[in-house]
Amino acid sequence: MAKRKTAETASTEDVKKEATTETVKKTTTRKTTTKKAAAAAVTISKEDFIAEVEKRSYALFEERQRSGKEGNSLTDWLEAEAEIKAKYGL
Repeated sequence: MAKRKTAETASTEDVKKEATTETVKKTTTRKTTTKKAAAAAVTISKEDFIAEVEKRSYALFEERQRSGKEGNSLTDWLEAEAEIKAKYGL
């Protein structure tokens, strides 16, 4: 004797079928201009970048000397470089 489907099991099976046959819509995101993207659009020459890093590196050196923190010129340079890259979105 075959089992009869109850209304509950029939609706569950219908939902499963619908889920498997449902088409997936592809959504695209719209790109918007943000401050970060606008900052990235600003170009800086290699010479200007290096000059800015030099100035900031020296300022970090002076701050480090006044405060008595440990460090060296390489860490000052790398920190300055990271700050300038972030500033221009590089």
